[in-house]
Amino acid sequence: MEVFKRYSKLIALALVCGLLWRIELEYHGWAALGWISYFHNAIPVGFVLFMVWANSVVKLPIKKRLLLNIVSILFAISVFYAVNYSLHTMYVINLAIFDASDLEIFIHVTSIFFIVPLVILCAFLLLRIFGFRVHWKHLLWSLLFILVSIPVSIFLLDLVNHKGSSNFIHTIKSGFIIPWIVLSLGVLVLESRKKIDKD
Repeated sequence: MEVFKRYSKLIALALVCGLLWRIELEYHGWAALGWISYFHNAIPVGFVLFMVWANSVVKLPIKKRLLLNIVSILFAISVFYAVNYSLHTMYVINLAIFDASDLEIFIHVTSIFFIVPLVILCAFLLLRIFGFRVHWKHLLWSLLFILVSIPVSIFLLDLVNHKGSSNFIHTIKSGFIIPWIVLSLGVLVLESRKKIDKD
């Protein structure tokens, strides 16, 4: 019962983050790749909601809590720019006109598939650096959520006959994949409540 209560809040948070993204996208319009060209306010709002939830879950002395929050913000900003650049090189920028080699083009257009799992791994390491006992099995669960997020999201897009195509880009554009990412990070936070040190 206790596990259900803890995870129900996380699931609700994940759904809210996905809904905020979708509301903003519908406000700006669905057409083409326009959604990549503007800043999504749903991203910082969702991040703040996640941080509020995470701070309510973890227990830390105030100084260490403040430092963890600052590092998390800097980490999130880095992730945002990395993902934004990756999406632009995948769908907007034609690397061929810059005389990029086939290997360079491959690395650029597939970079997001490496960035997202690395985000999970870095979050795991960050928690451990700050003294939290996060078991490796929870890292595997978190990575599993990311692994299944794309095929499950594509399946759901196809199941509901969603507008656009049932492919990777539309899992992001539609917001279907966002709850899975939130769940992946949330699992690590939920299972890191016991600290190694007692200061």
